[in-house]
Amino acid sequence: MRNVKASSKQPFDSCKLCSAYKLCLGYTLCADVQKEFSSIIARRVNLKQNQKLYMPGMRFQFVYIIQSGSIKTQVLSCDGSEQITGFHFAGELLGIDGLANGAHVHSVEALEPSRVCKIPFKSLKNVLTKHEPTCNRFLSMISQQLIDDQSMLLTLNQLTAEQRIAKFLLKLSNKLGSGNGLSKEFRFSMSRYDIANYLGLAVETVSRTISRFRREGSIAIRQRRVRIVDRNKLAACINAS
Repeated sequence: MRNVKASSKQPFDSCKLCSAYKLCLGYTLCADVQKEFSSIIARRVNLKQNQKLYMPGMRFQFVYIIQSGSIKTQVLSCDGSEQITGFHFAGELLGIDGLANGAHVHSVEALEPSRVCKIPFKSLKNVLTKHEPTCNRFLSMISQQLIDDQSMLLTLNQLTAEQRIAKFLLKLSNKLGSGNGLSKEFRFSMSRYDIANYLGLAVETVSRTISRFRREGSIAIRQRRVRIVDRNKLAACINAS
């Protein structure tokens, strides 16, 4: 595993200048607590595309908040192959997979050049103990990830291939989309192989379905940027019996 580059600790004001500040754990805190939260950030870690942040079996010491870019999490399946368990973006929390047993179970890899804030869990625990709103926000972030995981299991168990892909596109649009109204645009930072792996489909099925959605006018794609043209069509696909 290549060494990750880390920048030096930055002052409290730099958190307020961060593009992910309003999505971050510390956003809802009062000024004094925000300053304390910022002070425990060990460093900002810069990741290159395809670079690993941590691997299964590594000792759990830190949690991470994504500042920019995108990350995928993976686990090893019974046959030794990697199964993608999630895609994560600015403001999201990483590292809690090591909380239960003191060692990470996920492999975490950057999909593109990315930056994360590295926070010693012992220091964060002290802040959580002293400040109930911070603790509640932390638990809420963990809860949301559990809900997303459960939603993914339902997607795999109950939906057809077309429905899985339509739901995935709408989920990315809701999370990442920029623009006005319902026609929001976002960037595919993951490959179609990654999407297929995540959704439990063949790559050919993903490519064929995305091409059909494009022909039917549900989406538009230019290079790696995707625009939802007709959200109702995708929603109707998901709800079809």
